[in-house]
Amino acid sequence: MRRTVIGALLIALLLSGCGAAGDGPDGAAPKAQLIEVRDAAGEELLRITDGAQIEEFVCALETESWLPAGLPEDAGLLCTAELYQERTVKLGQSEPEGWDLLLRLEVYEGGVIAVGLLSATMAFELTQPAAEYLEGLVY
Repeated sequence: MRRTVIGALLIALLLSGCGAAGDGPDGAAPKAQLIEVRDAAGEELLRITDGAQIEEFVCALETESWLPAGLPEDAGLLCTAELYQERTVKLGQSEPEGWDLLLRLEVYEGGVIAVGLLSATMAFELTQPAAEYLEGLVY
């Protein structure tokens, strides 16, 4: 139970990037520096590295309106989106060596999304506009 609550809080903090104008770089969404969207077969559909486009992607998800949901057993996977952050530059390095996965989103038919953070996965019901936005990335 405690792990689920901590996971939910971390997800909320990470995805709360859409706020009032002026949130600027202090919001949580700018932590993601790369978003990769892949279809159910694993083919890359979209790769976003531009900060404004990352912010647009996160805002389109309307995370503040998600409702807890069960993942239907027969739900077909539409796509996955993974949010990454560059690894920290360590002493003796001039550039970061790779990416760290922050969050994995699995989008299913019927407007359901499974959010994986650390070792916890939780399912949520999406709003209609958010579901249509994500389905539009696939079709």
